[in-house]
Amino acid sequence: MLGLLLDRQFWPDYQLPLGVELPGTEAISTIPGLSIAPNPSSGAFTLDLGQYYAEPILVEIRDLAGRSIQSLEFQEGQRFEIDLSGQPTGLYFFEAVSEGERIGTLKAIVE
Repeated sequence: MLGLLLDRQFWPDYQLPLGVELPGTEAISTIPGLSIAPNPSSGAFTLDLGQYYAEPILVEIRDLAGRSIQSLEFQEGQRFEIDLSGQPTGLYFFEAVSEGERIGTLKAIVE
């Protein structure tokens, strides 16, 4: 049921009430400026590491059910292109890890 509520195909105008978050969906970041854009998107995202400079960066992408969709490793750079255009519409989580520690988790919507 929860997946249907967030699937814009079935509920294109549904929004959670102001101040209400789904459990475990809040964005967590220890790095100023860590962001993903555009959001929502048709599947093409740019991950910006903001002020973080250590390398390499591992990005684990999961769907709302927690299934791993992609695991990407970036060796250098501040901005990375991520393509989820082949994935179904819905909410996805992007967990960035460097040197064995999570530096941030972002959420984005594929529409």
